[in-house]
Amino acid sequence: MQKIKVGDKVYLIAGKLNVAKSENKAQIATVLKVDQAKAKVQVDLLTRKKFKKRSMEGPGEITEINPWISISNVAIIDPKTNQPTRVGIKVGKDGSKVRFAKKSGTVLDK
Repeated sequence: MQKIKVGDKVYLIAGKLNVAKSENKAQIATVLKVDQAKAKVQVDLLTRKKFKKRSMEGPGEITEINPWISISNVAIIDPKTNQPTRVGIKVGKDGSKVRFAKKSGTVLDK
């Protein structure tokens, strides 16, 4: 079972932000994509400029992309306390697995 899923609110532990770090809200982002095989995620706050050289087909351009960062550089936000927390997995009586926040014990899955 994945501990980080698309749509989760995460706290950025590492990475260069495009907004001022003095704002606490600036370090809270939403997960856009998850690659479990490579252990990487894409979040909405991190962007990087990609430069394309001009060629015979057309002019050059500058585009912004969301780079992949390691899963170890993000921590899930606890919905009860709005603080970064670790994630645990509980197995229910019916055998289903559910993610929960380790600090408060609240269930993360809907």
